[in-house]
Amino acid sequence: MITSDDARLGYVTTDFRVGGQDTHHEAPEGESPFLVTTRYEEIMPDRRIVSVETVTRDDAMFSVSLITVAIDAAGPADGQTTRLTVTNQIVTPFGTDWVMGVEEWWGVVLDRLPWTLAATATT
Repeated sequence: MITSDDARLGYVTTDFRVGGQDTHHEAPEGESPFLVTTRYEEIMPDRRIVSVETVTRDDAMFSVSLITVAIDAAGPADGQTTRLTVTNQIVTPFGTDWVMGVEEWWGVVLDRLPWTLAATATT
């Protein structure tokens, strides 16, 4: 899976349930990969997902985040629109550059979500 023009993502484990954990590697081409571990704390279908995410590389902690994805399916009358609101409360020793990079990453992921859903629906 490609999450940006120069990065690759590969899942190691995925377990989408409360208490479950996803683990994946992500890195720009030619760089040492980040290990991203996501633990699901709350899953309320059609309402909210709360998770804790840690990002490490070569045994160094890069960030810890509390991530809430709020889901609002009360869109237009056609019922085809869902609003997602992502709140990422992040702690990192790398300051605003890291935070801005995480924000950019989420932007890419959300921008590509319609394409990913369409591709998944046809397979």
